[in-house]
Amino acid sequence: MSIELRINAVTNEVVLTRRNLITQQVTVYSLDRIEITKVGLPAQNPDYDQPFVTLQMPDGLKVDICSFMRDHEAKECAGRISQFISEARATTLK
Repeated sequence: MSIELRINAVTNEVVLTRRNLITQQVTVYSLDRIEITKVGLPAQNPDYDQPFVTLQMPDGLKVDICSFMRDHEAKECAGRISQFISEARATTLK
């Protein structure tokens, strides 16, 4: 199975695509309803093998982003996503 996650700060959408050999499932979420639930950093917790960021979708699905080589990359990614979420929430409240 392959998973693709696209965060679009312009349209305030998150598109999650899950593919296997036979089917493809695409789910679109509103960016303002996404939560960062964890930023796992090996430097802070030796139980973690690699840095990761966990996002929770509005339907309860959790997605781990774990393509980071260093802790600071995960922190920077979480910071950017957090900024996108904040901006989407500010836009929604207007």
